Order: sequence, then C-alpha cells, then structure tokens
Amino acid sequence: MSRVFIQVKCKYPHGEALANYIQNLAKAVLCAGYEVIIATDINEEYDFSTIERLNIPITVIPVVPSEDEAVYQTQKATGFCEERLGLLREYEITSEDRVLVFWLKSEYFLNELFRFEKQAGFKTICGMLELFDKEDYPTIEKYKEAVHIEGNVYLNADAILSISEYIDHYYMGRGMATYRFPPMIDSKEHSLKPKTTEKYKFIIPSAKDSLQFMLKAFAGLEEAEIDRIELHLCGISKEAIKGYLTTSEYERMSGVIILHDWMRYDALLALYQQMNFMVIARNICQRTLANFPSKVPEGMIYGVVPVVSDVGDYTKYYLKNGYDSLFIDGDSVQEIKKAVRRAISLDAEDYLRYSDNARKTAEERFDYRVWVPQVEKMLKDV
Repeated sequence: MSRVFIQVKCKYPHGEALANYIQNLAKAVLCAGYEVIIATDINEEYDFSTIERLNIPITVIPVVPSEDEAVYQTQKATGFCEERLGLLREYEITSEDRVLVFWLKSEYFLNELFRFEKQAGFKTICGMLELFDKEDYPTIEKYKEAVHIEGNVYLNADAILSISEYIDHYYMGRGMATYRFPPMIDSKEHSLKPKTTEKYKFIIPSAKDSLQFMLKAFAGLEEAEIDRIELHLCGISKEAIKGYLTTSEYERMSGVIILHDWMRYDALLALYQQMNFMVIARNICQRTLANFPSKVPEGMIYGVVPVVSDVGDYTKYYLKNGYDSLFIDGDSVQEIKKAVRRAISLDAEDYLRYSDNARKTAEERFDYRVWVPQVEKMLKDV
C-alpha cells in the first residue's frame, strides 16, 4: 500500500482550525486507499494514548521539542528538519509515496525536503489554506519571508493543495498544478439535537474580521428585537466589547451578551448544538478572498445557519442565500443589521427549514467522503 506522509505544524488534534482540516483530509486520504502517517505537534489537552486511539488506523508521530535549550534553538532554526526527514528515512519512503506539507515556513526544511525528494523519488504537495497580505503580518520582515517561501520556495513542490479559487489562481499563474479542497467534516460524528426558537441564539465565533461592525449592528436593533436574542461571543473580553461600543450601546446589549473563554473542541461543539445563527462579517481583501472559515461547515452540521458576508468560495460555490444561509452585502453596520433582522424575522417553521438545509448542505458538500474521489485523483496525478 502506498503511503501519504502529512508533515504539519499544528496542535493536533482539535487544537486549531488547521488540526481539524488535517484530520478530515487524512480520513479522505485513508478512504482513497493510502496508509496515512501524520508528523505533528501535539495538542496538550489530550494524552497521547487517547490521540492514538482516536486516530486508528491513522498513525500520529509527535514532533517533540527538546528540553535542551541549545538543541531546541537548532530545531526551531531548521524547522525540526532532522526529526521530520528522519521519519521519512525511518519509514524508507519510496517513489510510490506522497508527502503533504502544511504550515511549515522553514526555508531550510523545505529545501532539504526537496533535495531528499530528488534522491528518493517521492512527490511533494504543499498545502496553502491562507494567503495573507502585508497588513496581516506583525512586521515587514515577516511579510517578506512569507512571500518568499510561498511565492518562490513552494514552487519547487510538485503541486499545491489549496482551499480557495483565489489561491488556485495565485499558483496557476506561477505554473503550478493545484487541487482545491474546502474544510471538511465527518458528518457521522455529529448528531443534531432539536433547536429551540424561544430566543434566537447568535454566535460570533471569532474576534477576527469586522467585529466592531457586528457588535454595533446588534446594538442598533430595536429593544423588542434585542429582547428576542442572545449574543454569544468566543475569545472576546468584556473590556474589548466596551471599547467597541458606546456606553449606551453596551448598556442596551449587556443583558443579552454571553462571553465564552477559550473552549476545548468538544465544548465548542456542544455550544454549536444550542446556537441558531453564526455571524461572520468580513470586508473584501486578499485574506478573506483566499480564506475559507472552517467554522462555517462545523456549525452547519449542527444546524447553525450562517449569516455571512458574500466574499470567498463558501458563498460563491457552497452556500445558497435564502436556503441554508443569509448573506450580508459587504460588512457595513447597516448591511449586517439588515441581515440580522432577516434572521430574527423568521418564524419557527421557516427557521427550522433553514436549519435543516444547513445540515443537509454540510452533509452533501463538506463531508470528507464526498471528496475522496478528488483526493485520490490528486494523489495519483501528481
């Protein structure tokens, strides 16, 4: 059996969006007939025996930082090259195998990987799930480093695995073969509990994007509308919310805002079970055109109806406005408020139809089993 080695830097499993993406992609690779070995950092919320049990028959190999500071600094400087390439040598990688690389921005490691590829004959695919612009980096040096690696070093791979049409075009213009996969889910792992509609529960799942505009849109609702909702926010402090709203706006909203600190994945999924709507308002820029929020399919499998700005692949190719979701035209306070009012105005019967359709779309468009033929084609064609 041919093998796929996934080399990734993430908190696996379930420690971040990338970890969930990798886990479901790995399931699709397994169903395509390949043995799967994942070399990754480990999510410390899980003991390793639990991780092994949850991932059978996928093999998970921890990439472990040394306790010796000097050794650790070398590991960081080389992208844990010795450990990662040592794994490939230990498994005696051959020309029948494939290596998928995600979020490893070490030029040293990548160059050594491509050099080893020429010796052993395997094929390498670099995963691109984000394409940030200058304003998304803390320093101009970090931006230039990323542009160099993503725009030059990655071109030495045999193909790019992308998450969006925008990233496809970026690499196809540079002569690269691309294969596109959205965030996937395992719908059989998630059962849906009945939704209640006495109050509509909205969740803003991230502090990124147009958070202030979303908060002000809710604060601008009529009192009778505010009385009909709960607004749940994740990873946002009370002080931050007060900074975004005027005193009167905060006072109007304080009774319906519910804050959630960092949540384990299972707790987040339990929260989705209770939610009616998910609000993600975003402006149009390179980051949002290239990105595909994994929280959209994760919420939809629990019947959460997305209220989202019309930007990127998810509204262009997957969701249907007025069927399984409600689209926001841009990210202005006025347009967000308009979409929220559409949501609040739904009676229970109409809402439940939207919710059922959201679940159906998640099953039909985002379940990893749907993508197995395309994954198999990528691995064979590259």
